[in-house]
Amino acid sequence: MRPNVLGRSLFLTLFRCLILYGATTAAAILLLISAAWIPGRAIRENMISSANYFENKPFYGSSFLDNDIFRYDTYADETLLSIAWYLDAEHPLKSVMQAMFFEDLNDMQHTGFYEAIVHDRPANTQYIRYWHGSVLPVRVFHLFGDIRGLFKLNAILFVLLTAALALLLWKKQRRAELVAFVISLLVVNPFAVPFTLEYTWMFLWMLCMSITVVVLGDREHFPYWNDFFLVNGMLTVYWDFLTTETITLLIPLLLLLSIREPHSSNRDNRLFAFRSCLMWGVGYVGMWVTKWVMASLVLGENVMPYVTEHIQERLLGHPKAAWYVVAFSAIRRNLKNLFPWCFGTAGAAVGMVIVFLLIYLTYLFHRDCIDWGRIGLYALLGMIPYIRYMVLANHSYLHFFFTYRAQIATIFALGLIVCEVVDWEALHTSKKGREQSMIKKVNIKTTIQDYKKNKENYGKVAIYDIAHTTIIREGSEEDWLSLRLEVEKANVDGEVYHLVIVPNSENQIRSFSLGARI
Repeated sequence: MRPNVLGRSLFLTLFRCLILYGATTAAAILLLISAAWIPGRAIRENMISSANYFENKPFYGSSFLDNDIFRYDTYADETLLSIAWYLDAEHPLKSVMQAMFFEDLNDMQHTGFYEAIVHDRPANTQYIRYWHGSVLPVRVFHLFGDIRGLFKLNAILFVLLTAALALLLWKKQRRAELVAFVISLLVVNPFAVPFTLEYTWMFLWMLCMSITVVVLGDREHFPYWNDFFLVNGMLTVYWDFLTTETITLLIPLLLLLSIREPHSSNRDNRLFAFRSCLMWGVGYVGMWVTKWVMASLVLGENVMPYVTEHIQERLLGHPKAAWYVVAFSAIRRNLKNLFPWCFGTAGAAVGMVIVFLLIYLTYLFHRDCIDWGRIGLYALLGMIPYIRYMVLANHSYLHFFFTYRAQIATIFALGLIVCEVVDWEALHTSKKGREQSMIKKVNIKTTIQDYKKNKENYGKVAIYDIAHTTIIREGSEEDWLSLRLEVEKANVDGEVYHLVIVPNSENQIRSFSLGARI
């Protein structure tokens, strides 16, 4: 591509992203303002009912078995409801930027939400640094019911979205991705998620983004993935309360990399993953900075000293301990909350047995040609939650009982890696291993005519688009090693067959294997 054409293309891309960024920000602000326009008197009765529900609950109680994986965060939910209550229809922009609420500094067991609603106490604390976009669904729902009804609605949405994603993966024959996702979801205890507002938003948004990816991911040359991840990052900040924000990037991205067009090379996948992470990061960080700048302009004061104070607290960890001590302690605490390790010694023993079985499975039934490039990319993305724990060491250490759920992406990545390594056909068709599989290699130059003339020599086989010879292409060794050929598995007379691509040292495909069970 000529320099002037490349420069024009880059300019148009940046211009489109700026327009999209501005439009998304404007829509986000309008939604917050619309929340402020809902009359307080219309939601007061249900707000009082919600305050009564929270009144006798501790900040960080456990709903089941007194285990951290079932711990809820009443403090965050009461604070969110209090912010939603104090939105002012007469000064909507100022109130949504300032995010004021009442906090009873003399009562360490409650935020003061009950006092604020029942006794009309004036707001005395601000929460400027977050967008608090979830005040909109909170105020809208309180037109019809209290927090218990909202928890039930969240549970219904969570189940429906999870079922929709599972159904899509099943219909598109993405069984490996489906199994990996379900297992990763169960490992981070999804049952407690809908019943704390703070936990809910990121999981609902992640499911929405994942469904979008599955619907659009197998479309050839879909041109708007950069825009998708930019808006994804922006709205993640908008909804989030600094909980499990990385799942909205990693789960959709891992799904997308797994289901992208099968001829994508490792280099293409690495570049795609890098661009997606970059665009999500630009949207995420940019949207946060936009809130602080807008708050300063609207309120007529510099809010950055307050913001930077809290950033330093989250980044630098405990003032009496070295950063690396807090960081590694945070990782350890988050790891211990994964199922089944969360259930003490017995749980850890069960977990180690599962790990041993997975290692044994991958060793005994590993593929002949393993795509290490794709596995390395999955592993790198799966490590991002731990980078987050180290960067936000103090926050991850203190709030491990909900930040640990970010590891759903790590478990999902591990599941995809296992699916890449294990030869499922060998596992399915052989009782003693691969010695019962017969591989017959055929020269690429005579494959088509030989197959047509001598079908009986090969038996009944499932060959990917053999009639159109789409698999007969030249390419570099890296291209072919990373080739994700979607072989249609045929079940003919009860027998299952597979296709294996074999590259040679001359960087061209000279043979492939027709596998038949005998």
